[in-house]
Amino acid sequence: MELPYDKIFNSPIFTFLIGPDKTEYTLHSAIVSHVSQPLHKLMNIGMLESHEQCAWLKDVDEDTFARFCRFAYTGDYAEAAPDIVLDWKTIGEEPNGLTPPIKEEPLMDEEIPIEPPIAEPEPVPVAVPNIPPAPVEPEYFQFTRHPVQSNADPFWAVPAIKKDKKSKKLPKKRSPMRMEEIERPQEMRSMELWESFATRKYSCVVPALLIPSRPNTEACEDYTPVFMCHSSLYVFGDKYDIEPLKQLALSKLHSCLCQFTIYKRRVADVTRLVRYAYQYTLESHDEPLRSLVAQYIAANVESLTGAPEFDDLLQEPGPHTKDLVCLMVGRLNRLK
Repeated sequence: MELPYDKIFNSPIFTFLIGPDKTEYTLHSAIVSHVSQPLHKLMNIGMLESHEQCAWLKDVDEDTFARFCRFAYTGDYAEAAPDIVLDWKTIGEEPNGLTPPIKEEPLMDEEIPIEPPIAEPEPVPVAVPNIPPAPVEPEYFQFTRHPVQSNADPFWAVPAIKKDKKSKKLPKKRSPMRMEEIERPQEMRSMELWESFATRKYSCVVPALLIPSRPNTEACEDYTPVFMCHSSLYVFGDKYDIEPLKQLALSKLHSCLCQFTIYKRRVADVTRLVRYAYQYTLESHDEPLRSLVAQYIAANVESLTGAPEFDDLLQEPGPHTKDLVCLMVGRLNRLK
């Protein structure tokens, strides 16, 4: 339910001090109370914060709170921009660490040598010998052909063979069974696992002017800030009971992951996301953020296996190792 603008802008101002530097953010108390019940109690419960109209949220970073402010007023937020890592090892890298071949540039018009056309020799006329015509022999006999009347069928008319009614019908040749009827190819089953992840749905109220996610196109684009902005907003919404913000953050992170190209140098972006999701959420079998990132890992295990960052993640102790191993084992069983 939307809050009327007159109630928002006529409400008193409340100041939030964010982070260790205590950066001030002033918001209308009505909009904050509208989106979060715990923050409403913080502003009106009668404690020191309610009397001073100021509260210090020291464990919240400034970027996360700034996006929360935009969400509170507009229902949406803009995701962070990726960091550009200018490293010669990442420039021009293709997915899975491949490097595209160097394309040779064509020469300029003035550099292309122009060869003069080679003149073809004119054809030499061939003399035709004068050969006299062959002599015509006189006709000694002349025959006249008359049509022959006959009721017999011509020799080329082959009589039709009558089908024996008692003859047994030959069994129809069975067409060979297609391979997909025997066993579905591994690529198809792998695609089904990805489709299961890509079709996840979230019950967020999508604004009319929803800011779309931007896909990565180069290996030098570090998407850690992008993943962290969505994850931190989810954690903020979970802490202060803002369910619409949680659903929107999950939806945006899911959309971002669906468009993310796993370059060899960008595996660390994914592993950092997994660590954050498991460090700042409660341990639960169906925790939404953990479930999202774990299913993404299982759907892209081929692109991650062998990377040192991913191997280190699996060797670390913690609940994420158990969840990831269980999902990957289940995936391997489905691929058999």
